[in-house]
Amino acid sequence: MPVKFIIPLFIYVLCTMTVKAQSKSIQNTSLQLNSKYNENQENVTKKHKTLSYEDLEYIYGREYKIIYPPNLPAPFLYSRLCKGSVFLKGFEYSNLYLMYDVLKDEVVLKTQNLNSNSIYIQLNKSNIDSIYIESGEDKSKLINIDINYNNFHNGFYEILYNNEEVKLLLKNKVSTNSSKGYDNFIFKHDLIIYKEGVYSKINSKRALLKQFWLKRKSIRKKMTTYNTSYKKMTKDDFTDLLHFINTTSLKSDI
Repeated sequence: MPVKFIIPLFIYVLCTMTVKAQSKSIQNTSLQLNSKYNENQENVTKKHKTLSYEDLEYIYGREYKIIYPPNLPAPFLYSRLCKGSVFLKGFEYSNLYLMYDVLKDEVVLKTQNLNSNSIYIQLNKSNIDSIYIESGEDKSKLINIDINYNNFHNGFYEILYNNEEVKLLLKNKVSTNSSKGYDNFIFKHDLIIYKEGVYSKINSKRALLKQFWLKRKSIRKKMTTYNTSYKKMTKDDFTDLLHFINTTSLKSDI
């Protein structure tokens, strides 16, 4: 089949999927997290058996050509292949082999055709609500968010903290360095806070404190408990810190 043909993915992956229904919950910049998938297995199985072509016809993609040699770096988050799930148009497709191309901000599915040859499909991003991937101890849930605000772009973000007043996002990025004769990919990220209707980067401790200036001394004291520099704080550290800021009664430092 020519590469340019559009390929209905369900032909290749239906046999390995577990399908669960849920309401679509990401709407523009509301940043609402997907609801939990708590249906029992009997209901899931019934839905799986009754799915028709019309139920799955929106799952299309195009073939993705991997141009990175196996022994050289590649711009994929965590590893070339991760186990994970795709949530789109109200359904979860689990037990998949996925790659998140950070450079292109695209999700790639590895599957097999009828001849058992591996095929990589770049999924239609516009249909995806979110994805979940894991590789060893590394885990991420990437939400497809419509931002359209100043220099911030639509795409996949991790939501580290989310409440009505403040939201903390993480955007994975990658830069290239060709000094060794091949592309070496350097992974980075932006921390982005959504507060009072405004998105701002907080990639430094000073930028974070500026957002909560009246409570800066209390926040500095809390940050000492992580025993590391701001640049080396983990995602869990930032989640805990935002929870502390927004749920603890802090006295003003003025």
